[in-house]
Amino acid sequence: MLRLIRVRFGSARTVYALEVNGRCETYELLRSLPERAEQRLGYIFERLAETGWAGKGVESVRHLRGPVYELKEHSSSVRLYCFFHAGRVVVCTHGSAKRSGKARLNKEIDKVVKLYELCIMEDILV
Repeated sequence: MLRLIRVRFGSARTVYALEVNGRCETYELLRSLPERAEQRLGYIFERLAETGWAGKGVESVRHLRGPVYELKEHSSSVRLYCFFHAGRVVVCTHGSAKRSGKARLNKEIDKVVKLYELCIMEDILV
């Protein structure tokens, strides 16, 4: 079962975390981070909600492939994966420490794409 949990609401976008079968990997990651990293990701969420983008240029948000983006937190080298939907919705799916190598990155991207397709099928996107 999929459920969206609202993280931030703003004039440009709404940022959600995705809960899958009662488990929200985004919140689990946020709780495990040092305070500075958690605050920085909170700032990125706020900027996404209010302005539609985060940080200066692409230093905090990077397009990976298809609907998949990563939010970068530099102090702890954490990457939070998400997708954008219908221009106003950002859904964070999960995160991890910065990974090296194309195979590992492709695995993360494939996971986000699969979750995106599930969200479309279950019609939970606002």
